[in-house]
Amino acid sequence: MPIRKKDRNFQNIVRELQIKSVPIEYVEHLTLITEDGDRVNFDGDMLTQVDAGNDLVPALVRLVEEQEDMGNIVDVEIVIDYKKLEKEVNSKTKKLLEKNK
Repeated sequence: MPIRKKDRNFQNIVRELQIKSVPIEYVEHLTLITEDGDRVNFDGDMLTQVDAGNDLVPALVRLVEEQEDMGNIVDVEIVIDYKKLEKEVNSKTKKLLEKNK
């Protein structure tokens, strides 16, 4: 069975950036981790339904911590949809370069 090697160059470039915020449309899923080690998962579709403006993570933390059986949130994991992000960056870069020919 052939092994497909995934090109991770774009992911490596993104890792080098200092990201202060990520638009929701590029979040594949988000996980909140409680003191007890419990994990609360939100997928991208669920995140777009949360009306929190620019304060998505604090709103989700409050939502989870308000539940009586959940502990305090100690960590947040955000997984970025690199394929979608790379496609968008490539598209905008191509348009920009074609414009300046």
